[in-house]
Amino acid sequence: MSLSPTVRPCAPHSSAEGHGRTLLGLAADFLDSRIVAPLALHFERARLRDELVGLDHRELKDIGISDVDTFVAGWRRKN
Repeated sequence: MSLSPTVRPCAPHSSAEGHGRTLLGLAADFLDSRIVAPLALHFERARLRDELVGLDHRELKDIGISDVDTFVAGWRRKN
């Protein structure tokens, strides 16, 4: 038997199976990245905007925000 990392004598034929991924797992990942994650980000931004709108202009200036909508549009959750 060869010790080469490129030789896989029992490798499955499908690329999804070759990486231990099922079609259902790939579909779930696709739905999460294309639908669930963007919706979650949208709802988090909406909550953030609602919270920031409740502050007056002096409080916003204290935390370095001059325009709420611009700040919220560029906001991303840190993982």
